[in-house]
Amino acid sequence: MQALLGIFFFSLLTTGASLDCVVCRGETFCTGRKEPCPSAADVCYITLAERPKDNTTVTKVVKGCLSPDLCKIWFEIDLGQDKHIRESTVCCSKENCSPDSPELPRMPPDVNGKFCPSCYSKNDVCPEEYVYCTGGNAFCIGFITVTDTNVVNSTMKGCISESGCQTLQSMNRPLSAFPNMRNVTCSQAKVSQASRAAPSLAYPLLVLLLMKLLL
Repeated sequence: MQALLGIFFFSLLTTGASLDCVVCRGETFCTGRKEPCPSAADVCYITLAERPKDNTTVTKVVKGCLSPDLCKIWFEIDLGQDKHIRESTVCCSKENCSPDSPELPRMPPDVNGKFCPSCYSKNDVCPEEYVYCTGGNAFCIGFITVTDTNVVNSTMKGCISESGCQTLQSMNRPLSAFPNMRNVTCSQAKVSQASRAAPSLAYPLLVLLLMKLLL
């Protein structure tokens, strides 16, 4: 009887036990103490993020506790002018586990016939510029970042995948590279006139090629 009671109370204690995860933030690598996770964020995660900064690119690594539905996030935002934001998140849910190091996404360089407004501004004003989307990036994203006193300090727009944009918008999850991001908007990218005209130009060229082969 005592053995059964011991098993019962042990199960009560272990059922409510939370996972302990390393919590830290750094440039390319970070270490920190393990902290207990809250019940709503009961998996350990590592996020690797890459973002532009002036005329260079910086990398951020973040570790901690996360909600399981925010794991396996993987996307790239093309801001135009050779500026990108890339982020990848991996998780694990066992005691003393360590998530694998994330790999940053790299979209294929081929354009997909879509374009979006592009912006990398140090204030709330964006120039009228556009970027041609590549790979699976067929949605437009826009957002701002703010200071700790809620003053806008940057505005960004570009191409992203539909799933990446909707995740950032609906879950209100800030980029690890920009923890103070606000006002995320998503919209379908527009079809470029060049891609619309391509089929009409291709047909006459094909006819000419066939005529040369037959004559």
